Amino acid sequence: MCPSGSFSLKDEVTERIPNPAHHHLFPASSPLCVAAYNLAASNLPPEILNHSLRVFLYAKHFYESHETFAGLPYPAPVASPVVNISQVFVASILHDLGVSETINGPQRFEVCGADAAVSLMENFPDESTHAERHDVWTSISAHTSPGIAERYSTMSRLVRFAVLTDFGRGDLVAKERKMEVEKDLPRGEVEKILGDAVVVQALNKDGESAQGLKAPKVSWPWSLVRSHQESMEAGVTPPGGVNRAF
Repeated sequence: MCPSGSFSLKDEVTERIPNPAHHHLFPASSPLCVAAYNLAASNLPPEILNHSLRVFLYAKHFYESHETFAGLPYPAPVASPVVNISQVFVASILHDLGVSETINGPQRFEVCGADAAVSLMENFPDESTHAERHDVWTSISAHTSPGIAERYSTMSRLVRFAVLTDFGRGDLVAKERKMEVEKDLPRGEVEKILGDAVVVQALNKDGESAQGLKAPKVSWPWSLVRSHQESMEAGVTPPGGVNRAF
């Protein structure tokens, strides 16, 4: 299990007040959501925090509009057709938490972030069930796994398509709406910052075995590491410095 002990005390993540500019963007009446926001805001670069908030807004849009994703090559999810918007927020705001050095454990960043999210949720037993915590864990851990996240559950589907939307895949959200969201939550160089963080975590592990655990073969982290190494060997800098496998 990845490290999460730093977030075992509920007071540490509820006593701070969220950025007023973000307060209206999430279910701030929920102590769990406030704690999840504070956990992300305290550990992620602003660009990744903004990305995570955008992911929630897109997931919320899909949720409220009863988006069926008709026409896409993915049948309905196999589990949990009903979701709680607070749980969607937790999964969205913490889906990239694993790139934080505080959460940087031996396993791939998606799993480390999922472990930390569940550890946090366990401090708020009145706001989530075991099944909901499991759903959040899977939605975070599988969010870079195409064909799996889209099918596992309603929540993992919402998060997956929201992530893809924010990175310009598909047209599920109108261009005008995306421009409006990004005006309030600027992108910055999120693709470069996120891709570099995943690569650095893996390459900083000591030894081939540890690096292989952090970036297992054929995973998204592994693809990023391989692409980075190929660029380094060729002496080529990708456009904008963004990893070609992003």
